[in-house]
Amino acid sequence: MPECTKPTQRRNVNKPLITVEHIDNESTELEIEDDHDSNIREPEPYDPEEIRVDTNQFSLRNILDMIDDEELDLAPDFQRFKVWSDSQKSRLIESVLLRIPLPAFYFSSDNKGFMQVVDGVQRLSTLHEFVRSPSSFPLTQLEYLSNKLDGMKYNDLPDEWVWRINRTQLTVNVIDPQTPTPVKFDIFKRLNTGGSPLTAQEIRHCMSRTPSRQLLKSIVESAEFSSSLPQPIVKHKRMANRELALRALGFMILDKDINIENKYTSKKYRDYDSLDDFLNDITHIIDTKLNEKQINELKNRVLRGIDNAYRLFGKRAFRKWPQNEEYLYPVNKSVFDALVVCLGNYQWTDIMQHKKFIISAYREQCSTSEFDASVSRGTAKPASVEYRFKTLRKILEEI
Repeated sequence: MPECTKPTQRRNVNKPLITVEHIDNESTELEIEDDHDSNIREPEPYDPEEIRVDTNQFSLRNILDMIDDEELDLAPDFQRFKVWSDSQKSRLIESVLLRIPLPAFYFSSDNKGFMQVVDGVQRLSTLHEFVRSPSSFPLTQLEYLSNKLDGMKYNDLPDEWVWRINRTQLTVNVIDPQTPTPVKFDIFKRLNTGGSPLTAQEIRHCMSRTPSRQLLKSIVESAEFSSSLPQPIVKHKRMANRELALRALGFMILDKDINIENKYTSKKYRDYDSLDDFLNDITHIIDTKLNEKQINELKNRVLRGIDNAYRLFGKRAFRKWPQNEEYLYPVNKSVFDALVVCLGNYQWTDIMQHKKFIISAYREQCSTSEFDASVSRGTAKPASVEYRFKTLRKILEEI
């Protein structure tokens, strides 16, 4: 039995006071932790000379050509933006036909001229769908042009309306590639001040490339992930599922025991300003520094860690489970990343005969104030991260 801190006295209650995130009126079973608001260290001020946003005018035809030529990335698997009804889409098209100026768009450019949409994905997706997609929708419930155009698709429009659409000028603010990634991330956050602002992971998705998107998508759609976590998390519309996977990947990349060929980062967790800064850099590492073999190795380790955790704890996987309490706690993000990383280094055959010991030791730690704090309060701070990983590693090293 490993040395464990003596459990502190806890109130024996049937349902502890705990904050749980909700989606679509269903509990996601995901505990809200004090993480993103917890800076690791004081961020360094930005150099204003590095921040550059240029305003340009593009014709709508030019923008649509850029999308078709894959010069402009709309983040196609961004589920959140596939929610407009045909009537809402039709009103946008009507605004263009009436020459009502649309709000400015924001693009982020890289050194090769490739651009990503920062703000305006839903509007551009709608315009592209109407003009260029084989499954173009018919205009419906128009306010001013109903008598003339209601029921028409793009190919049905008279030439004068087609010309008006293609010649529409859009104002686009382009974030220059010299702008540092943390600044771009901050610009994203500042732009999202509407009624349903983007989550941090949704912002990262807009800033990311195909390798990281495909990796996260493959993990959250895997049999291991789908069978080990509650369905509201598995099918989370705001990408909390992908952030869980990214956190595990990130800490696995920094793990001293990871066995991947090339060393692709010399940074330590303490070197980052915040958890978001860390996750942004991990996304960049996956997109630019890892080859296919390394990505597959990381994926396999994460899936192995998820599967091992579920085999050990069943429905209580990734949750706090103190001694003498049988309340089913929500899924805890910090418990998830620590368990997945630590258990990902083991084959199930190496740990299955020690299942009772691991469960007992884990529950004992969950009963201590120190471990509970490391997965509940200030969870992004280096001391909290180091404590929970060290604690779980010690349990596993005993076997």
